Amino acid sequence: MNVNLSIKKDLKKEKENKNNNNNNNRDRENEISSSYKRNEKVLIVVPAIGDTNFMEKLRFLDNNIRLLIDTAPSHVNFCIHITCYKLGKEPVELIRETILRAVDNNDKLLEKDIFIRSEKGYLGEFLYKYVRLENFVEIDYVFLILDDVRLTLNFKFDLLLEVYLLSDLDIISPALTHDSPYNYSYMLQDKTNSDRVDIVRQISTLEFYSYLMSYKAYEKYYNTFLSKNTKWMWGIDLSFYHMNFKVGIYDYLTIQHYYQTLDYKESYGDKIPKPLEEKKNLGKKFVFSDYFLIQMIEIGK
Repeated sequence: MNVNLSIKKDLKKEKENKNNNNNNNRDRENEISSSYKRNEKVLIVVPAIGDTNFMEKLRFLDNNIRLLIDTAPSHVNFCIHITCYKLGKEPVELIRETILRAVDNNDKLLEKDIFIRSEKGYLGEFLYKYVRLENFVEIDYVFLILDDVRLTLNFKFDLLLEVYLLSDLDIISPALTHDSPYNYSYMLQDKTNSDRVDIVRQISTLEFYSYLMSYKAYEKYYNTFLSKNTKWMWGIDLSFYHMNFKVGIYDYLTIQHYYQTLDYKESYGDKIPKPLEEKKNLGKKFVFSDYFLIQMIEIGK
């Protein structure tokens, strides 16, 4: 992949003009320019969307697709895979209508590249069964996002993609807004970096709300962590460091998380697989790591 690293010069200029951060950041975003050998395709994956707050989640889906398409580099196209655990034809049709309305005849995401499944199950189970990259044609990147996560208005996919490529990470995530429910505070936007377009926090763990990764990184992620026993995916984020995954948070861009399930039995019934049991079993296979900061990556330095 032949990437024009002109962003490095822009980011260096950005650091030299700290007193005018807001104006400079806007200028640099407008100047992003990359050249590739060919057009590239991003697979958008919502691993599971279902019953609770379903209509609100459709609004998040509409917002997210619009922002991804509107802010994507000109050479990037998309396909999308969603599994709906709210059974019936109506939910599937509502999802399809939402996607088509958001796309609004933009040829960056064609109707033939929309894949929707409907069945009962769990997000990790759906990833393992259906999001095998050999099932999709010429995928270069995978963008995973939970159904209750909304990309905020400052989100720019072209910027996230280019910073990802220059960071040398396997997986990158935007930061959570401070009004998001969360499990680990390290996922929240670091205010000291929020106006630094050139800084990425490389860290030991990375909770899943939204991941961007390359084909190669997703293939490694899939083969390392996913199996027929995967349901909730608890503990995978704690295994990254010892399995040599380089992961990080880009605080300049944010996402908002909306719902936090505190009682899984109340939400899913008594017969559900136990998330903590799955995490415990994963801990027997992998070495878990606590959170720590590895380094601040300065893009373009």
